[in-house]
Amino acid sequence: MQQLLTQAKNGKVTGLAVLGLHADGRFELHIAGDATHESNQMGVVGMLAALQKMALELH
Repeated sequence: MQQLLTQAKNGKVTGLAVLGLHADGRFELHIAGDATHESNQMGVVGMLAALQKMALELH
């Protein structure tokens, strides 16, 4: 995570989607940078689908 944030600060990563899970089960999704542009919506959908696949493979 820290590596991605550093790359974003250096301009190498231009968009982020960050998901946080709270101890009480709530979650937050924050999307920033180029990930918020309409032309990149499918890229964000792809990131979230990859996250879902990774989470399902944990069990």
